[in-house]
Amino acid sequence: DSPTTTPTSATNVSQIFQKKIELSGTRQVITQYGIANEYDREIERAMVELTLMLENAGFHGVRNAGSATTPRSFGGLGSFITTNLTTLSGSPALTQKNVEDAVQQAYLAGGMPDLIVCGAWALRKIRDFYSPSVRSTPNEKRGGINIDKILTVTGELDVLVDRNCPTTKLYVLDSKKVGFVPIRELATEDLAKTGDADKSQVVGEYTFVVENEKAHAIVSGFSTSA
Repeated sequence: DSPTTTPTSATNVSQIFQKKIELSGTRQVITQYGIANEYDREIERAMVELTLMLENAGFHGVRNAGSATTPRSFGGLGSFITTNLTTLSGSPALTQKNVEDAVQQAYLAGGMPDLIVCGAWALRKIRDFYSPSVRSTPNEKRGGINIDKILTVTGELDVLVDRNCPTTKLYVLDSKKVGFVPIRELATEDLAKTGDADKSQVVGEYTFVVENEKAHAIVSGFSTSA
């Protein structure tokens, strides 16, 4: 008989994202320039705020099962990706070799990396690496280039800039093996009215999944000025 492999599963917890909305009757009837409905506006703002919090947790989340006094929180990318880590010492400038070495690490470990997520500075460096290889058409009224894909020996990768990404980190991901999972989608719930105020909340519950952590890689410790 051939040997068998017993699968193991990393664990995470779910995290609740919630924001309360409370508006007095006066605020709801007073006309404000550019705002058709104050209540709807506050709900839309809460949706945007909670979505940004969810996105931020994907990078910075720390896995915590919670307690009676501490809310639970899910772990983000750093809680799972522990094998293909390139930590640069002395804050050197990010190089093309750093990026492509990380892609190769993930590929050789069995991944099919197709996405790079980074901050604005790292994107500027990537643009500089590959700008000599860009084909362009003449345009006398526009300068600069935009890089949203790179081609390496392991295939093509999309490049995504994210303001929530730690500035000194660059993530090489197999997008099919990482993502948010909704337990409860963000939705609005009415709360009991007290006094002259209407109350509601926007609430949702999500967790974060990283499959086969060796299929991903992280480059960290590079300079954000050189």
